[in-house]
Amino acid sequence: MNNRLVAGSTAKTPAAIKRPNRWKMLNRLAADADELVEMNQEAWTIQRGVMPSASLIALDKAASWLRDFDEYGRELTARCRAMRDDLDPEDFYDDGGDGDLKREVIADRLALFVGSFPGGVPNGDPEAYCAMMLEHITAIDELRFVALDDACREVAERPKDFAPGPGQLIAAIREKQKLWEERLSAADVIEGRAKYIAAQIERLRPQIEARETERRVEEAQYDLNAALARVKRERDELAMQQGHAAEVAQRIANGFARLAAREAEVEDAARKLADANAGPLALPPPKDCRDA
Repeated sequence: MNNRLVAGSTAKTPAAIKRPNRWKMLNRLAADADELVEMNQEAWTIQRGVMPSASLIALDKAASWLRDFDEYGRELTARCRAMRDDLDPEDFYDDGGDGDLKREVIADRLALFVGSFPGGVPNGDPEAYCAMMLEHITAIDELRFVALDDACREVAERPKDFAPGPGQLIAAIREKQKLWEERLSAADVIEGRAKYIAAQIERLRPQIEARETERRVEEAQYDLNAALARVKRERDELAMQQGHAAEVAQRIANGFARLAAREAEVEDAARKLADANAGPLALPPPKDCRDA
């Protein structure tokens, strides 16, 4: 389809739209940007939730994130920005990149989109169809070209011979717009978050370390007090047991004394028994007999 059918389209499609391997680069940008979004969300959590708690755990978590960002995140950010500049260049937008997506850029991409359907448009009037679609798309605020490009590709890959009505494409564009806003925003703000986290680490480190020292002292004092209490309990228990032991020892001594007395009684009784078994006693003769 000749893209001149779209009102406002240029005679020659911009090179960035027709560049080789555009889909491959777009896929790579989406994957890298999604990873960057995840890192950015973690940084936001640290910035908003963890750092204000001013704890050593928070400091360690922030420092760990910063190390990961320095080792990998900065390179990932630079790569995403480079691919964004190729796939979503500033000259596609009014006011040097600060304005809306140019009408002619939208028209050129829409012409390629409509031309990808072998059956053409449902009503058989490509110019009217494209003009209507162009008005719908240009009404979308802050539309990014990568979102438009990604949506057109997704809808064009659906198994249909005819170009869809505006509702399907507009819905796909809005969905992609939300997704790409988050992706591109992450590439823009994550380095600022990294600087903020680094500054907060340096600012909070003395305070956090002082609080951690105080916490360790309190824990050590608690442990010492607990150990002293256990020592006192053991001493009291031993003292009580010693008292009981002294009483028991006295009872044992008294018992041995009684036992000795009983044994002496046994020996005395045994002697008496032996003497009894020895026979009658030899009595002295009568006095009269002695006199004779």
